[in-house]
Amino acid sequence: MSNYKVTYLLGAGASYHSIPVVNTLNERMKLFIDMFIPAHGVVVKPGEKDRILLTKSNKFYEDYPECIKFLERFRSTFYEAIEHRTVDTYARKLYLKGDKRKLNDLKRFLALYFAFEQSNELNKYQLKLSNVHDMAEINKENQKTSNHIHMTLDYRYDVFFASLLNTELELPENVNIISWNYDHQLEMGYRNYTDYSIHECQEKLHVFPRGNRDSGRVIKLNGSAHQYYGTDLAPHLFDKIDGDIYKSILNSFSNSELKETEFALNFAWEKGPKQVKSIKVAESILAKTDELVIIGYSFPYFNRAVDIKLLSVLTNKITRIKVMVTEADFEGIEQNIKDILGSKNIQLELHKDLSQFYIPTRFFGETPRKNQPVAVVV
Repeated sequence: MSNYKVTYLLGAGASYHSIPVVNTLNERMKLFIDMFIPAHGVVVKPGEKDRILLTKSNKFYEDYPECIKFLERFRSTFYEAIEHRTVDTYARKLYLKGDKRKLNDLKRFLALYFAFEQSNELNKYQLKLSNVHDMAEINKENQKTSNHIHMTLDYRYDVFFASLLNTELELPENVNIISWNYDHQLEMGYRNYTDYSIHECQEKLHVFPRGNRDSGRVIKLNGSAHQYYGTDLAPHLFDKIDGDIYKSILNSFSNSELKETEFALNFAWEKGPKQVKSIKVAESILAKTDELVIIGYSFPYFNRAVDIKLLSVLTNKITRIKVMVTEADFEGIEQNIKDILGSKNIQLELHKDLSQFYIPTRFFGETPRKNQPVAVVV
């Protein structure tokens, strides 16, 4: 069993119960901005403080004024972004157009947004929209995205670590994870079992990229929304305020030392040195993989060049790939994977139980072989 290597390939659907996926992400980000800034096209009456009613909500202005200023400046760019199917599509468009300013602003917004989604700041400030008549339709539209807005962690990560961690609180050495996600759901799930900061969780999980490390076992192809480039040009985590990465992100918009910091969220298709290295590390992991589990990843075309590089190194040791997506999405994703695999004879198998991440039975002991007698207890 110790030589049987399993690799997980994660997409946005792996964080579904906390971070919204494609069909609701734009609405959820819009709700986030609407919490602080008047809705697009809505005129604020004199003396009305951006429709925020609760005193606790107003305190956000006092604590993080630069966040509000940034959101006000970024709002027009945001409305350009949500005209596209995904924020990643818009990021790709800005990259191709060479619009570095808007692309950097988009990355800063994503850092702020994901920090807020995964923190307790929503509960602290109890942010709500007012019942202004002009906002009725907006509130109705956003209701479905706000119902689980306080779920900071997808519970399946908790179950995953409970099932696999040993008494030393380590993942088995034959388990690797490659993720397209720039959230911290993995680190937060692991932190449930420790007293570690997010930074220490990344160390224990061997996340790459981080600092000046050259390898890792949890590979983030797009980096992290909560990393910045230090003076050593290596990506580091924001953890300057009592180890609270989320407060550090929010504070960075007000702190003169961090205000102009370059965020280290870099999409794999930007082909920066860290992304090139991440892809190479991921390739080396997949080349030694015995079983591949794909969770919540749709294989979009703008990632296709990277996906081809990754899946092309799979060996004939792999006879099947487990795919965890909804049944409705499986057919399209199956076709995408088959196109990428080409002539490789690998069976794709839909895993229908989406309530927990699939873990190969071999992790829990050998199953009886065919024609092998099974002991019966009477």
